[in-house]
Amino acid sequence: MAIAHMARGLKLDMVAEGVEEEYQLRYLRSLKCPVIQGFIYSEAVPSCEARELLSETGLMKIREHIKAKASGDDPKLNILSVSNG
Repeated sequence: MAIAHMARGLKLDMVAEGVEEEYQLRYLRSLKCPVIQGFIYSEAVPSCEARELLSETGLMKIREHIKAKASGDDPKLNILSVSNG
């Protein structure tokens, strides 16, 4: 918790990595962590599958998955695009 407060105070970007469980997601939401990544969203996938996940249909699937795993409002998703070039 102290690290999250310090990062906000210093106006640093905060990214939580390795989030796999619902209780971790709830805790990070309570800390207002803006970017969360990990198996709670998806296991590692090849770039061709990542493109599908980043499509509108894929985003809906991710949102449905998150809603099923965690209570509360649908979190804001921060997603990076993937390219081969």
